[in-house]
Amino acid sequence: MKNSKYKTRSYCYSKILSKDKLVNLLMFNGNKHMSEKLAVNIFKTISIMSSRNVNSVDVFKAFMVNVGPLVNTRNVRYRRKNIFIPFFLTKKVRNKKVLRFLVSYSQKLSGSNKTKILASEILKSSSLSWQDYGKTNSLTKKVELYTLVQTNKAFAHYRWF
Repeated sequence: MKNSKYKTRSYCYSKILSKDKLVNLLMFNGNKHMSEKLAVNIFKTISIMSSRNVNSVDVFKAFMVNVGPLVNTRNVRYRRKNIFIPFFLTKKVRNKKVLRFLVSYSQKLSGSNKTKILASEILKSSSLSWQDYGKTNSLTKKVELYTLVQTNKAFAHYRWF
């Protein structure tokens, strides 16, 4: 029988499959409780900051779809040369990359405004307006990755590894 202190909390993001990955990536010095609090506060501020009455889970799903890259490059050594070869990503790897984009942005931040800044990053990236496109950190990382893939598109026929 479970004790009362071990009851699972019903978070607003409980149906998202990537919530555990987000919590684990936000963790610093093994302090999982603080990263869970940070994740919950991010979702609360998303629901507060959105002008329309939108579910924060839907905003986060739209963020995952918009920022998720479809292709990536691998470094392959071919005839004594290092070649970056483009390849398609699976859905699971795309979601991991999106969360890594977000967490790498959060690690650059300092201060107590981290939840508000991350929530605004998610809100801006979840919208498909062309005014915001490329202005958020995660979308710029996606564009940089696409330019790298575009420059190495000529080596796509080496995908034999």
